[in-house]
Formats: sequence, structure tokens, C-alpha cells
Amino acid sequence: LATSWDEISGSWAIAGGILSIEDATALLIANELHPDGDYQPQVVRVSVRFDTAGDIARLVLAYEDSDNYLFTEFWIGTDGCGHVQMYERIEGVDTAIGDEFALPFEVEEDAWSTVSLCYVPGESVEDPGLLTTRVSALAGIWSQSAATSPDLPGDQGGLGTGGTAAGTIDFDNFDYLYHYDLVEHPDCPECKGNRA
Repeated sequence: LATSWDEISGSWAIAGGILSIEDATALLIANELHPDGDYQPQVVRVSVRFDTAGDIARLVLAYEDSDNYLFTEFWIGTDGCGHVQMYERIEGVDTAIGDEFALPFEVEEDAWSTVSLCYVPGESVEDPGLLTTRVSALAGIWSQSAATSPDLPGDQGGLGTGGTAAGTIDFDNFDYLYHYDLVEHPDCPECKGNRA
């Protein structure tokens, strides 16, 4: 972990290329900076697997420091469906972005789901940034977008857990990507809304 990741909190383990965590409110940041630099559109993507419903995985981007970044939470609810809530953390305060939403399909324990989080900065309060989470599971694909702060300076991405961690959460295939320009590439799979 030492060369590729910065363990901000939690006791992370890696085996066979898979990162695992059993701690709540853990945070792990990739040392590689975003290829476009800060104040740029960016996408992070990872595969997530739970062995316990209710545990919360986080995907982080626009990370400046432990008090300033964007993140999405993903978990399996008591209804068996995947649930998502997006946040911005500014000066150490977490603020929900948009509403919590339940995916219209079930997410299985011990099965991999792919979660993407994309951020397109805005220009002002009147032209806010856009944060989008997309989940691809065995039973379907769903995405949701919400407005966020117009410009956040962070240029790192990472992984984490929410306040609930009763079992083990596994992460694999982490990518910190160039963002598809929405004008030149209108079919950007991370931002095209609630469509497969």
C-alpha cells in the first residue's frame, strides 16, 4: 500500500490486488494525481463487493485534504436493493448532495458491482458543478446526478467506508480517469442520466 496509497484512516489490507477493509469511517487516497490536474472534470471508478448488507462503501474524488473532497456512499439496504447518497465535505463538514436514492433492482452480497463517480466543475453559484454516481450490478445499471459546489480544487481520488462496517468491504479495479467532455462526447457513460 505504501507506494500507491495513503492510509488516512482505518486498517486496510491488500491481497491478490483486492483492497479490503473492516473499519467504519476509513479513508484511503491514491497517490497518483488526476491526469488533468485540479479544477478539472474527473471520474473515479471501482468494483465493490460486500459480505454484509448495510455496510457502506465510499468512492472519493476532488480530494484536497481530509476536510475537503466529494464522495458517494453505496450500500445494500434492508430491501435488498442498492442505495446511493452523494456528499460534499467542505472544511470538515459533510453535506448531502441531492436525495438518497434506491436502485430499482437488488444488489447481491458477495457479488461485484461497479460504481463510478464523476464531477464536472461549474463557473459560479448560478452555474454549479454536477456530481453523478453510476452503479452497474448484475441486475441492472442506474445513475443519478445532483448540483454541487461550482469548483473544488482537489486532484486526488480514493476509497472509504461510512459509519457502518459490520463485515468486510472489498474494492478492486480502481481507476482515476480523464473525464469525457460532454460536448464532444455526449454519450459519456458516467453522465448520461438514468439510462443504461
